[in-house]
Amino acid sequence: MRKQFEAICLLTLVLALTLQEGQAATVTWLPPGPSTNDWFTGANWSGGLVPTNNDEVVITNAGIGVLLTNSTYSLSSLFISNTATLICSNWNTALNATTVTVQKSAIITHAANSDTNGADGWTPDARVWIVCSNLTVAASGSINVNLKGYGARLSAGAGYGPGGGDTNTFLSSGYWFWGQGAGYGGFGAGGGSASATIGAYGALTYGTLAAPEDPGSGGGSGGPHGSYSGVGSWGGGAIRVDASGQVSINGTLAANGGTVYTNWSAGAGSGGAIFITCNTLAGNNGVLQAVGGIGFDTSYIGSGGGGRIAVLYNSSAQASLPIPTLQFNVAPGYTGTATARLADIGTVYFTNTVLLSNVLTGVYGQLRGFPAWEVDRLTVTSSIVRFAEEGFALTVTQDLVIATNARLQVGGSVYVYAWTNLYTSSYNHYWLTLPTPCNTGLISSVNVGGNLRLTNNAQLTLYNAITGATTESYGNLLTITGQLWVASNSWIYPVSHPTNGGSAFMVLGSLRTDSGGGIDANGRGFVKRNGNNYGIGPGGGLALIATNCGGGGYGGAGGGWTNAGGITYGSSNAPIEPGSSGANSGNGISGFGGGLVRIQVNNSAQHDGTIRANAGSATDHAGGAGGGIYLRCRSLSGAGTFQANGSAGVTYAYAHGGGGGRIALWRIYHTFTGTNVTVTGGAAGGASGQSGANGTIFWGQIPSPGTIFTWK
Repeated sequence: MRKQFEAICLLTLVLALTLQEGQAATVTWLPPGPSTNDWFTGANWSGGLVPTNNDEVVITNAGIGVLLTNSTYSLSSLFISNTATLICSNWNTALNATTVTVQKSAIITHAANSDTNGADGWTPDARVWIVCSNLTVAASGSINVNLKGYGARLSAGAGYGPGGGDTNTFLSSGYWFWGQGAGYGGFGAGGGSASATIGAYGALTYGTLAAPEDPGSGGGSGGPHGSYSGVGSWGGGAIRVDASGQVSINGTLAANGGTVYTNWSAGAGSGGAIFITCNTLAGNNGVLQAVGGIGFDTSYIGSGGGGRIAVLYNSSAQASLPIPTLQFNVAPGYTGTATARLADIGTVYFTNTVLLSNVLTGVYGQLRGFPAWEVDRLTVTSSIVRFAEEGFALTVTQDLVIATNARLQVGGSVYVYAWTNLYTSSYNHYWLTLPTPCNTGLISSVNVGGNLRLTNNAQLTLYNAITGATTESYGNLLTITGQLWVASNSWIYPVSHPTNGGSAFMVLGSLRTDSGGGIDANGRGFVKRNGNNYGIGPGGGLALIATNCGGGGYGGAGGGWTNAGGITYGSSNAPIEPGSSGANSGNGISGFGGGLVRIQVNNSAQHDGTIRANAGSATDHAGGAGGGIYLRCRSLSGAGTFQANGSAGVTYAYAHGGGGGRIALWRIYHTFTGTNVTVTGGAAGGASGQSGANGTIFWGQIPSPGTIFTWK
């Protein structure tokens, strides 16, 4: 009997301990704010013990800071609210809980990253890492790691981190340092004045597209010796969420780079990283952002590039839910002036297209992870969206509208030209090779079954793949069954491949361009590197000697002595190539060639705007050749402008101009009244230079439709 009694008592004790261990105890933070205290001090919690497995943790004291230096036990839940802040320290510190709730005014953040020596590689040492079943960030709640990435030097020098902004040097009126913007998902902007040829772009990209974990990098610090030294800004931090269930974001996840507020010689930090794995993603008006910082001086110093966001989810589970109303923003820092260096947008990676709505608003980034997207209707407003996969196919079965300051960009990576213009690929000081240049020949396309309208300062950019004897004659294909309508202050930018010349082809039902808008291929043809180099393209100018760098040629020959000017090439009545660039000797940039505008309109073309393919302006030496305009339509009306002019030689008395381009306009019916149809050669830069020759203009008459009878 005694043994039975002892056995029963032992069993009862085991069951009691088991039940006690399995029950969730509510553990509440005790110390009031404002102060910061250690999570692992038992006296800070109700019950006098540090939260353990299955506990429900509540932190609601206003203004309190709770420092988490090591991983938690496997909590049942964490609830934080009322301006309380949880601060995560160390890279491997994980917040483990079945449910995590960040309520209104509460913040989860991490300590700043501290590595300042990249000689042995950059090692991040702080992030927010949440391992849970479900995460909810309520409206006005946030996971905020702004400025928590790699830092910046206190004296002139490169920012910290893999994408730290460097410093340019400029020997004029003293020895100056100009801080560049940091890079991450997008490259940073360069430093230096608009008149100084010292850095078109800042730091390059790094990290992993589909699993971004690195924090953002710091901007370059600059200034002259002795005074006015400017300290760059910090990069954005890193957020990682591993959720087996749902992540619901009604508030904000932010990993923004720092803006420079105090000195114009400093560069800004890049956006950081947000990496989420989950079963499903939900949210109403939530925001995920990893934005680059803004350079202080709007015309000189580089802003930071955008960061990286990746969301990996269960495709079938996500498809069964409504599309969450979330904003994804990896914009670069903006400076807002025409002379400012531009940084680039970062990357947003999705498992597939199920998170994409047919109304894209407040979306800024390169959308990656899928090769095609087909949607019934699409409206893009107040966004910068780039479908950057090579060979990407966008299909809109009905209407596509691009409006209200929206920028839609399709096809490959971006080419960068010296100061303000974004193009695609690069080779040296004024060029930038990004991870996926358009060199595979995979042709991107935009296919619209209804109408395409651009309005209210909207832009559509078409980047092009290489073309050749075994590929299509175009590098990007835009087909519109209905009407292409480009309203005032809106533009289409066809960007030819910079070294191959592959160019876009537009096949339209009808065309309408309004005054103040149109199609702009200025400077978007064959490019030019700096240094002692010939121009690029069939009519590239020759750099025979430093004082005889020829202008680019196309419809007209480039200027230059002893055959230095670029030759003519192509067809006058069917031009399908862009213009060639001029030659250069020195550190400046000769003129880029004009691009190609190639359009087939099956019905009417009402042209009251501008279609142009002028050469790009040179900063030194020879001008580039005008590009090509090739239009075929049933009827041509309106009073608009067609231009394919060469650019002038610059700076030196012996700088030669680029030749004019080629324009060919074919139609059956003609009521067009415009008089500004020009292919003028670029002027010489001085008395010893030679102007480029004028190009060619061809008016083609397509025979009227009808029946022809022949007999003998």
